[in-house]
Amino acid sequence: MDLKEKVERSKALYAQARSILENKDATAEDKAKVQGILAEAAALKADAVQMKHILAAAVELDVPIYAVDAVVRRSAALQQTALGRRPDSAV
Repeated sequence: MDLKEKVERSKALYAQARSILENKDATAEDKAKVQGILAEAAALKADAVQMKHILAAAVELDVPIYAVDAVVRRSAALQQTALGRRPDSAV
């Protein structure tokens, strides 16, 4: 299940639990199911939040080279790394 599906399923479960609790004709059996529904919805929500944080971190780590290029050019230690050397320079 992807992020969007988890969020949609979680919202649907919360809506289902709410409709059971708001239904004055709901049976005791229906009301007993609410805890399970809420637990599943909360688990899906937690998974979705975790996936969202992972995706955000991945975007942050995808730093373009121009963002660090000036730092590499000024740092003698970084210039000695494979990424700091120019492609046409000899080792």
